[in-house]
Amino acid sequence: MNRESIFFTITISFLISIILVVISFGILMIGNQKRVEHYLVEKYRPISQVILRQHHRKGLNDEFYENLKSLNFHMILDKGKSIP
Repeated sequence: MNRESIFFTITISFLISIILVVISFGILMIGNQKRVEHYLVEKYRPISQVILRQHHRKGLNDEFYENLKSLNFHMILDKGKSIP
């Protein structure tokens, strides 16, 4: 293929633009994933702090589990266990 032809120039320009679109899509997806992770951490931070404080004070008792249940939270202590 002749490097000075218009077809070659258009082909190279098209390939470069496709590569740039793929790279920008990847950057957007990574940024979106980090934003969602940050949102989830901020959403569950207060409840995790309450659980840690309760665990260090008196331990986790049945009353605490009932309070969590009334707030529509469930504690999962075993990874293999499903939510009731």
